[in-house]
Parts: sequence; structure tokens; C-alpha cells
Amino acid sequence: MTRILRGYVTTPEGQIHYHTGGDGFPLVLLHQNPSSARMWEAVLPGFVERGHQVWAFDTPGYGESDRPPVKPDLPYYARRIVEACDLLGLQQFDALGHHTGALIAGILAADYPGRVRKYVPVGYPLLTDERRASLANAQPGTFSVEGSELEGYMAGIRFLGGPWLTPHVARRCLIERLQAGDTWNWAYHAVAAYDDDALARRISTPTLVVVGRGDPLCPDAERAAGVIRGAELAVIDNGGVNVADDAPEEFVRVVHEFLAR
Repeated sequence: MTRILRGYVTTPEGQIHYHTGGDGFPLVLLHQNPSSARMWEAVLPGFVERGHQVWAFDTPGYGESDRPPVKPDLPYYARRIVEACDLLGLQQFDALGHHTGALIAGILAADYPGRVRKYVPVGYPLLTDERRASLANAQPGTFSVEGSELEGYMAGIRFLGGPWLTPHVARRCLIERLQAGDTWNWAYHAVAAYDDDALARRISTPTLVVVGRGDPLCPDAERAAGVIRGAELAVIDNGGVNVADDAPEEFVRVVHEFLAR
């Protein structure tokens, strides 16, 4: 059985939690928000079995990583991941990120020369004005002793999960949302304030854009593949937002074949 271990790395601005396993060339995985590195649980063993050393981080303020001292922007998140990689001895790696994580990984590829060998954004959010406004208006989390907010949270999870949603993934997504607390929207605001189009045009790292056909950001990702220099596109038909949960074997195969070339 493939073993995935967990640990913490202590940076000057707090601890960052990670999942790791395997040997070989490092693959850094960055999650969507509000989520955590647990979103990769279905695919980490598959990457390890194909010879990758995986490092899945909880973005600061999510999962079990410490919350930033002030509301951050996306370059802040990227800097913290670089700090963690430095402390763990990861000088060069492949970077895979989902939604918010796709932008953070893209900043690593564009702004930290020589660190990222290959880049895999999953559902790159090349946002429309309407979607950007929605993220900018995301409200802080509210929590009452009656738990009345949970019904609304679950409605959102069911909507985004679509026909592929399982009870296990729904429970995990709810726990991750609650872990992020009343600042769960910080990363959404950071995404809304960032120029995703300009970032896409600055990336020259070999890139494979991956997206589930049922992901609402599928059109964004398809457009991004035409903006990022030389990018390839892989659309996974049997997958939605949580494509790594929906089609784990195909997801691992597609990504591994690109990284192994």
C-alpha cells in the first residue's frame, strides 16, 4: 500500500501543513479554495506509483496551515509556498494547481525562474467580469450555534459537485470550508484582484491545461490554453470541478504522461 505521510514546515510567518510521499522528481500540488491538500487524496498514491515525489500543501489559512497575519494577495501565497519549498530542499519541481492553486502555481512558474520545470493548471481561472465580481463580493463566513448556515454551504457544494459528487467528497468539502473559518473568502478576494490574463501571457514554462468538462471554469481554461505560450489542453469528459475525485485514474494518466515526456 502506498504511504502518504503528513507534516509541517515552520516558516517565519507560521507553519504550513503538507502531505508527501514517494521518490523521484518533486511534484508540488496546490489546492482550490476553500479547500485543502486533502482534495488530492484520490490521486497522490497514483502519482507516487508512477515515480513522482508528491508535496501537497495547505495554502496558508486553509486546511491545517496557519492563517496569514493580514489579508493576503496571490503573490503572498506564492512566496509562502516558495519559503516552504526552500526549507524542504525543493529547489526545482513540477507545479500542479487547481483553480486558485493554478494561479499560485502560475506565479511560481512566471516569477521564480528555474524553480518550475513543468506547469499543470487545473481549471485555470481566466475569469469573466461577472465571475470576477462574484468572487470579489464573497462574504466572510458566518457561524451560529444552531448551525443554520450548513444548509446553504451544502447547497453550494451539491451545485458545484454536480452528478459526480459522493457523500465522502461532500463531507470533506464541508469540513474544509469550516476549517477556513470566517476568513474562508480571503483567497477568493485575492483571485478577484489579480490579473490572471497578464499572468497567463508571462508564463513560458511547458504547460498542460487540464479541466473537467463539467467544471464551470471549463471555458476559462480552454481560453487560457490559447493564451499561455505553447500550452497543451486536456479536457476530461467524466469530471467536473473536483476532477481529481471524479476521474482519478484518467487524471493521473494525463498529467503523468505530460510530466514524463
